[in-house]
Amino acid sequence: MLALTQDADTIIDGCPFAFVRGQCSPSSGSVVAGQTATIFLQFDESLGVAKAPTLALNDGGIAKVDKVHPDFADGLLAFSYKVGKGQATSDLQIDHINLLKGAAITDLAGNAADLSKAAGADLGISVGLPAPITETQQPLNIESTHTGVSHHHGFDLIG
Repeated sequence: MLALTQDADTIIDGCPFAFVRGQCSPSSGSVVAGQTATIFLQFDESLGVAKAPTLALNDGGIAKVDKVHPDFADGLLAFSYKVGKGQATSDLQIDHINLLKGAAITDLAGNAADLSKAAGADLGISVGLPAPITETQQPLNIESTHTGVSHHHGFDLIG
């Protein structure tokens, strides 16, 4: 609920401003070392950002504000996450949001965002793990023959 004062210079905002959900691009599958994922945080109203908050992720990685993809007017804040060597998890999640050195996420009235629901937000991808075989992918079948004995190893060997 917004209310303007008599002089119309001050906005009094009585609505709580909060994190709604996290999403990732790609939206499924796996990213590996050297690849980048874009993480989007959706808030329930327009926002402003001071300095540069970062995201701590459950695989030990840190995502930095992505200045290319934000849509502050629609409450969308984007982070870029480049997967480092050795970072791995079967289910990437936000561990917490870092607001260091004066960084802030606020609504247009200057109210700090409630970030309490961000911790543990599932981003829907795995990190550092090979993508699972889908129903449309079929494993190769190799059959090897050595001294007349046929061995199946899930692959077909020709020749």
